[in-house]
Amino acid sequence: MSTRRKTRPNKLYFRVLFLSLLLNFLFVIASILVFFDYKNRFEVAENQTQSADDTPHKTFIEKIIETKNDDPYAKLTTDEKIALIYENSSTYPDWLIESFQKNETELCDYVLAYPDMEHKVYGGISKSEMELNDPLFKQWDKRWAYYDYGSSILGVTGCCPTVLSMAAFSITRNELITPDLVAKYAMENNYYVPGTGTMWKLVTAYPPTVGLTVTEMDQHAESEYKKVLDAGGKIILSMGPGEFADAGHFIEIYGYNNEGYLVNDPFYTYHSAEGISWPFHYFSEQAKSVWGITSNENPVVFYHEPIVYDTPVNPKLYNVYDAHLFYDEEGKTYYFIDNTTGTYYTPEELGIPTEEIYKYIQ
Repeated sequence: MSTRRKTRPNKLYFRVLFLSLLLNFLFVIASILVFFDYKNRFEVAENQTQSADDTPHKTFIEKIIETKNDDPYAKLTTDEKIALIYENSSTYPDWLIESFQKNETELCDYVLAYPDMEHKVYGGISKSEMELNDPLFKQWDKRWAYYDYGSSILGVTGCCPTVLSMAAFSITRNELITPDLVAKYAMENNYYVPGTGTMWKLVTAYPPTVGLTVTEMDQHAESEYKKVLDAGGKIILSMGPGEFADAGHFIEIYGYNNEGYLVNDPFYTYHSAEGISWPFHYFSEQAKSVWGITSNENPVVFYHEPIVYDTPVNPKLYNVYDAHLFYDEEGKTYYFIDNTTGTYYTPEELGIPTEEIYKYIQ
C-alpha cells in the first residue's frame, strides 16, 4: 500500500497573494482619497464663484448690468477724484464744471462718469425708496442725471422737476413719477426758458396731471406751512440767494418737529441730513415763492386778497399772488402781468435789470 506525501504550499504563492491583496487595498484607499479630494475642490470652486456675486443665482442680464456699472474710480479717494476732474476739466462742458464747483464732494462720481454716459435714463425709483415715506431724490443721481433738460442735463438744471417728483411720489406713491418724466413734461409744455431756468408755472401745472391740488402760500405765514403738512401734503419752495442757493433753487419741506422744518434738497443733500431741522425764518426770509401740494381727497387751498399796484412799481413789492412773468415765442422779451388788472409791464418799467430777470422765474 503506497502512501502520498503531503505537499506544503509554496512560500512564493503566499507572497504573491499578499502583494495582490495589498495592492488592491491601496487602490481602494487611493480611489477614496481621490474622490474626496475632487469633491472638496469642487465645493471650494463653487463657493468662490458664489462669493464673487452678491447672490449665487444672478441671471445673465443682471451680470451684464453689473459689469456695465462697474466704477473704474472706486479705489480713488474723494480728494483724488476731485483732483482728477480738475486735471481733465477740458473733458467736460463748462456748465458741468460750474455746477461741480458748487458741490464738489457730492458730485465727483457723477461728473467723472459723464464722458462715458449716454444722455438717457438708467433707472427708476428703487424698492428701498418706495419703502420710505419721503425719499430724497438727487437731481445728479446717475439714474436720471444725464437726461437732457433745457440747455444742459437734469443733473445740472433739474432741481424743480426733481422736487416735484419727490413731492408727488410721496403723496401718490406712483412710482412712475420720476424726475426725468417731470422734466419731459416741462420741456413738452415749454416750462423751461433757455438760458434762464424752469418757470414757476410748472409747479402749478404739473401736480393736477397726477391727481394733486396746488395752492400758492404766503411765505411768511407759518400756520399755512403746518396746515399743509398736517394734511399729509408737501411744500415746494423757490429759494433766493442765501443758505440754500447762490441765485435760484427749489427745495421741498416734508415735515416739521419742535426744532424746525425737515427739508429734502435735491442738490445739496447735506441740507437733508438726518437730525437737521431748519428754523422757519430761513424760508420766510429767503424764499421767493412757496406752494402747498396736497391730495385731491384731502386738499388744502388758501385764498389771499390780491394787492393792486400803480405803475411803475418796485419789483420787490410784487408777489406771486398778483404777478407772473411771461416771455415771447423767441424767449427774448419778458413781461410781467398783473393778474388783478391784466396789465402788462416790461422789466424796464418795473426797474428790473435784464440780468436779474431770472430771479423772478426760477
